[in-house]
Amino acid sequence: MEERFNPDTLKTRIVEFFADADIAFSIVEKQSFHDLIGFLNTKAESMLVQQEALKNHATDIYIATRDIVIEKMKKDIRGVDVIHFTTDYWTTKGNNYGFMSLTGHWVDAKFELHQSLLGLKNVEGSHEGKNLEKYYYKMVAENFDLLNVHGHATVDNGSNNSTLLEAFGRRDDVIFDKEDKMHICVAHVLKLVARDGLAQFGKVDDDEDDEVVVERSAMSIGAIVDRPDGADVSIETVYQRIKGFATFVNGSTQRKEQFACAVKLQQPNSHVVAVIGDVSTRWNSTYQMFLRALQLR
Repeated sequence: MEERFNPDTLKTRIVEFFADADIAFSIVEKQSFHDLIGFLNTKAESMLVQQEALKNHATDIYIATRDIVIEKMKKDIRGVDVIHFTTDYWTTKGNNYGFMSLTGHWVDAKFELHQSLLGLKNVEGSHEGKNLEKYYYKMVAENFDLLNVHGHATVDNGSNNSTLLEAFGRRDDVIFDKEDKMHICVAHVLKLVARDGLAQFGKVDDDEDDEVVVERSAMSIGAIVDRPDGADVSIETVYQRIKGFATFVNGSTQRKEQFACAVKLQQPNSHVVAVIGDVSTRWNSTYQMFLRALQLR
């Protein structure tokens, strides 16, 4: 049966596209987006809604399909002897909202590995382990009734995760030995190793989630572009100069444009025209920063 074209179906298709492409709902209010839709269908432009209405429609779609998805997931994991879990907690920019996710990993009868997001909860209150454990238990027990097949759990190195799983194992209806079945994420361990290494090159804040920063004196344009005399050149010097230069260039749209023009003059065939700064919350960003510097040297 052919789907009828109306305001609701248009909203649904836009929501599906934005979600799949990871596009902000605010794009729907851009005039260029209206022009595109109007070009494709003159009647459709008048059916477009504001981003708030689009967000509400996305919520309605979620509520309408949630039970269907849960039932499908229950069918997929039926008969599985053990499911292992990874979980993480983070806050939005500005620390306005906290979220906790739960992902299940299992091997089916054909020895094929599967993984699926089983829960994403808005966490209220503190992010201490005892509070997070309530959300963890709810996602494991209530959504999919997986207590009997709960295997190992992989978390980051935060002490609240140890408290979380210890409290989870103390529940009467749970069989879970934290000492045997809790594992620390290798990626987070490597991040700590890398941070300790970077601490030798620059100043690292005490907060694990903060960026690696350099002293302000190293950010001055003179310290960045002056040719070193060779006496004090070290890995620390190289790191600080590249980090400082990337921060300086990326701190202004005008400077980024000027730098891109300079690169085009020196490397007319290069498609790489921008510097990359390292960001603590982005994996491998320090490596990418050094790699880009080598490409642009």
